Amino acid sequence: PPLAALPPGTRVRVEPEGGGAAVEWEAPTDTLPEALPFGIHRLHVRSRDPGTPTGTAHFVVAPRRVRTPGRRTHGLLVQLYSLLSRRSWGMGDLGDLAELAGWSCRTLGTGFVQVNPLHAAVPNPPDGPGSDPSPYRPSSRRFPDPVHLRVEAIPEYAYLTGDARDRVDELVRRAGLLRDSVLRHDALIDRDAVWALKREALEVLLHEVPLGPGRRAAYNAFLAEQGTALEDHATWNALAETHGPDWHSWPAALRDPASPGTARARREAMDRVDFHCRLAWLTDTQLATAQRTAREAGMDIGLVHDLAVGVHPGGAD
Repeated sequence: PPLAALPPGTRVRVEPEGGGAAVEWEAPTDTLPEALPFGIHRLHVRSRDPGTPTGTAHFVVAPRRVRTPGRRTHGLLVQLYSLLSRRSWGMGDLGDLAELAGWSCRTLGTGFVQVNPLHAAVPNPPDGPGSDPSPYRPSSRRFPDPVHLRVEAIPEYAYLTGDARDRVDELVRRAGLLRDSVLRHDALIDRDAVWALKREALEVLLHEVPLGPGRRAAYNAFLAEQGTALEDHATWNALAETHGPDWHSWPAALRDPASPGTARARREAMDRVDFHCRLAWLTDTQLATAQRTAREAGMDIGLVHDLAVGVHPGGAD
């Protein structure tokens, strides 16, 4: 109903989509007390009558007309896993994506690069078959998959020394064999084999090289920004290492992310939870770097990320 139709005394509160101060007023009125930015906001209505329930709905503020673009543009559609280079580990990574975006804009004048969904995949079950690698059946649509990381582009990589450096160098060598088997011998891309190497390298890297003050501050800011959603995602991944990747088969006490049992398990596995939080942060950071590379090259749009329609029923989401 129009605003003027609300019963007198009705309290109305609009929470802006992008955050900031809420806008409140009391009916009757037929106009907003102040302008709201364009967006999909949250509307809360509370009647003065104690016996009347409150209501919540979306509140959409849209322009009267859409601006007509000044010109048309063109772009590339890429399946990232197939975008191998001499630097990637047997499948395309976010470093390859950044390089493609910069090159295509400067050379071909592209305005965007669209990629397949980069959502977090359902991981390998312990001692079981491979992962579910379909980008359209992910474990989570909220966080990217760390299999797309370029390990050598992580700043802490430069500080590996001694035995840790030797271990990671051996993994790099083995990754090169995977890459060459695809590029030179027509082998199929083996996502699970790539992730096994990357995961081992990341375990070494994150354990052996601490974050510097600036990087620690950036990581803490990411944790604060993502909040409970990231904590639950990382907890699910930590529990999946022990109990398998389908939460329906877990002990009953762990099937609710807000249960006391899950809270206790999270505390006991805090190192693993932090590991998966770090992976989400590193992947998000490299994805942002790829987008920044695209925009700095002159792309009008930059990277366009496909979105899976749904998620795996046993996954983190």
